[in-house]
Amino acid sequence: PEKIIAGTNVDVDPASGQGAEVTVEVESDRRFNQLKRGLTESVVGGYGYGSQMMENIGWDESVITPVAGNCYALTTQTVSTRQYLQLAIASVTTDAESMLLMAPKGAGAGALMLIRGFIIIGDTSSANAGDPVYMGGANGLQLTRPTATGDVIRIVGWVHVSDATKGIIYFDPDPESFTVT
Repeated sequence: PEKIIAGTNVDVDPASGQGAEVTVEVESDRRFNQLKRGLTESVVGGYGYGSQMMENIGWDESVITPVAGNCYALTTQTVSTRQYLQLAIASVTTDAESMLLMAPKGAGAGALMLIRGFIIIGDTSSANAGDPVYMGGANGLQLTRPTATGDVIRIVGWVHVSDATKGIIYFDPDPESFTVT
């Protein structure tokens, strides 16, 4: 019998016993390849064509410059009452009520921000397709539910492609949030 190597399959003609090697695409690669045709780029921050975007409507860009693939809360500065972006953090309860935005590739001063749609965020390998993505973590997102007392639990999207470098989520923040007690 022929040895089948991971990533390949051998089709054998029953009459002749001859085989032909056929490449088998890994599920995450298949899903990524299907979706990437509809993405602006195949890198962190690449987003889906047809995504809902928002341009700067007057938030203070002196506070933070958005980084591609990060999730930000649009908040109000108490001193000047100007709106500004800050990294979405699970331990900051005001972020639970804020509008959340994703920074696409090319983010920076004056850049468009993603309101809803597919976006490559990098490593999603610890989750499965269909798993929720929560507000919080190093880039404003985390793949595990926050558990510390006082943390906010807010689903911001769903894993579409689980991958170590080009994981894709569907970003669509849920308006509901809960606090861990």
